Amino acid sequence: LKCGVMKNRSFFLILNISICLGCNPPGSYAQIIDHRITIRADYLHVFFPGKELKEKGDLVYPSLYNNMHNNNGLSIGASFKRSPSVTLGAGMDFLWLSAWHSGERTDFTGSEIAIQSLSPFLQFHTVNSLTGLANRGRAFVIMGPVAGLSGLKASHALFTLSDTSGTIEVPLENRDFFYGIKGGAGLELALSQNVGFVLSCMMQYCRVNSILFADTFFTDFRISAGFTIRLMKDKNFIYR
Repeated sequence: LKCGVMKNRSFFLILNISICLGCNPPGSYAQIIDHRITIRADYLHVFFPGKELKEKGDLVYPSLYNNMHNNNGLSIGASFKRSPSVTLGAGMDFLWLSAWHSGERTDFTGSEIAIQSLSPFLQFHTVNSLTGLANRGRAFVIMGPVAGLSGLKASHALFTLSDTSGTIEVPLENRDFFYGIKGGAGLELALSQNVGFVLSCMMQYCRVNSILFADTFFTDFRISAGFTIRLMKDKNFIYR
């Protein structure tokens, strides 16, 4: 009889444990609390998808930006969540372009470009859920204006000028203002309560004008990956 009672108690104990595990699956206590402030740092790889040669009237010339093939950079930014699905922020990008090549042309061979830009942005993202994958990850789209400086450092004189007094020296370096718009989409994944990983793709269109090259605009496509620091927890997000 005692043996039977012990077996029944063991059965009900196992049953109770199983029910508890079913109600509170493993990982339910690793819930990520949403946050309001994000600080972000990314590595960028940039492509210029335009044509190698551009036309302006009867003039055909090699593009400066579209023939750069070694293009990398860094991006830093901060944002503040205004509502569960809307975030406002601003970021700064630092790009370094080199390895210019365009067939037999040597116009900008050996030249380099350093770009610094500032961009306020508006971000729409999915809302964090209490549990599951959507508790740790969210998708977003982002858009905003951009403005900055593009600094060209030529390896040789790009052209010569002369007047009645002789040849005029042409500068090898120049910084030009540009402006435009950018947009893209990405995914953010929380690695812990305070640290996250982010992956995004962006496209940017900008107007530019310079005395050293004929390009009047450029379009770039960039892939970025980096980490986020998550601050100021959302106290309205219930922790269970």
